[in-house]
Amino acid sequence: MACATATLRTDGATEDVRALARWLRDGDGLRGRVSLADGQAAPGGAGQDGAAQDAALVVLTSATAPALVRWLFDWLKHCRTARQVSLTVRGADGREVELTCGSTTDAARVLASTRAVLAGR
Repeated sequence: MACATATLRTDGATEDVRALARWLRDGDGLRGRVSLADGQAAPGGAGQDGAAQDAALVVLTSATAPALVRWLFDWLKHCRTARQVSLTVRGADGREVELTCGSTTDAARVLASTRAVLAGR
């Protein structure tokens, strides 16, 4: 079964990433697959204040990708501070897709893009 790594960053405070990681850890299908990567620089460099941003990391398979998308969009509906999450999915073959997920983003499109990376397409 193909694996991928999903890196998630929020447009809010560092605590938002930590809250997202906790939310995902509690989600059915994701337990044991979520970690927090402190101090990783955001794509393109450090955050606006010059500090590195935190990221939530999720190990994905084709079986767990739907759970990630479901729990991510549920969190966005309930979060009062973050409006968007940057999702980067990197397959074992190095293929990568970067998506911006918001509360009104099409979850089906995000899931399809994630599955394409997992399938090596």
